[in-house]
Amino acid sequence: MGIQQHNARFTIENCKVTSGDYVKRLFSAYMSRHWWWFVLPVLILLGLSIFNIKFIIVALMVLFIIIPMALSLIYFNYALTDEARLSITEKELKVTDEGIYIKSLNDSEQEYFFYWKEFYGYEIGEWGIALQHKGWYRLLMIPATAFNDEKQRTACIAFIKRELLR
Repeated sequence: MGIQQHNARFTIENCKVTSGDYVKRLFSAYMSRHWWWFVLPVLILLGLSIFNIKFIIVALMVLFIIIPMALSLIYFNYALTDEARLSITEKELKVTDEGIYIKSLNDSEQEYFFYWKEFYGYEIGEWGIALQHKGWYRLLMIPATAFNDEKQRTACIAFIKRELLR
C-alpha cells in the first residue's frame, strides 16, 4: 500500500492483545456507562411481582435470555471493528509524531496509519494502553507485554499523552 514512512519514536514488534482481554476492556467500558439499561427492566419487573407473581418469570426471562442476546449484539457491533481486529492480530507498531503506523503481520500484511487527531481519548492500566478511536467503544489496544522494559513503556505513555492533549 502507499503509506508514507514516518520517523518512528517507538517501534513495537510482534505485539497483540488476546481477544479475551479486548472483550474485557470493551465490556467494562460499555457497562460502566450503560449498566442501568440492563438492571432497570429487571428491577421494574421484580417490583411488579408484588402485584402478580408471573412478573418474576418474565424478569428471569429478561435476565437469562434477553440480556445475553443484547450483550451478543453489542459484542458483534463493537468487537468486529477494524480497531478490534488490529488489536488482537499480531502486528508491528511505529509510534510517530504524526500518529501510529500499524503493519499487520498476519497473512494479509496490510498497513494502516492513524493520525493522532483521530483519537479522542486513552485509558492506561496494568494491561496496557487503550486508545479510543472514532467514536465510542472503538479501542486500539497496545498490551503492556509489548514493551521491552518499564522505562520504554513509561516513555511511550508520556509521548502518547502529550500527543493526544494537543
